Amino acid sequence: MQYFLQDIYEKLGFKLSRDERDRYSDGSYLRNNPSWHSEDAVWKANQVTLMLTRNKVSLSTVADFGCGTGDVAIALASRFPHSKFTGYEISHDAATQWPKTPPKNLTFKMGMGNATEKYSVGLCLDVFEHVDDYMGFLREIRPLATTFIFHIPLDLSASALIRGKLESVREEVGHLHYFTKESALSTLIDCGYQIQDWNYTAAYSDLPPKNTQENLARLPRKIIFALSKKWAQRILGGSSLMVLTRPN
Repeated sequence: MQYFLQDIYEKLGFKLSRDERDRYSDGSYLRNNPSWHSEDAVWKANQVTLMLTRNKVSLSTVADFGCGTGDVAIALASRFPHSKFTGYEISHDAATQWPKTPPKNLTFKMGMGNATEKYSVGLCLDVFEHVDDYMGFLREIRPLATTFIFHIPLDLSASALIRGKLESVREEVGHLHYFTKESALSTLIDCGYQIQDWNYTAAYSDLPPKNTQENLARLPRKIIFALSKKWAQRILGGSSLMVLTRPN
């Protein structure tokens, strides 16, 4: 996740502090997130599949940058058996959860190695909000795929600001940057990506609530989301953004 492209980052001159590296490999992130969000994997794979299908994207080779436990890549590799998948990760804590026998069309790699191959599709799902120099990161991965799909948590909302929720988001799940739909799309454009398609995703509606607060917020979020997706996110939050882009 954060600085998961460690090899390429250091080749490009980005220096990582020990603390920044350790969060994802010293057990602290794992303690806060023992499942490493694997329970969301099939749902994320569904969202990616919908975006690919809607835009008729051909995928021969796919890179999942920051693949975590690899569960999203596994789900997608099973659905697209004629495509070749590669999952990249720097966290040894996450890598210990990779299956010993993944699908035949899926390979996992620690770091980026030489990163010489250009993929038809690059996945970057819930990743760059963890990266210190997130704009530098987005510019550096841009040449690595013909099409990118990003999934971006939209942490900024009136509710999150009033409740002081951003502090816990930073501490518990390591988000260093917080986005609205507008700032997320503008960031991608500023980093040289053309927006082809986007949609809100609402895990709070599709997945079981993780705690009492999520359960209480579920119904009002659903009601406002049905009336206006934009205002539901601005007021109560809880949504993410799925974006299909092509590099300039």
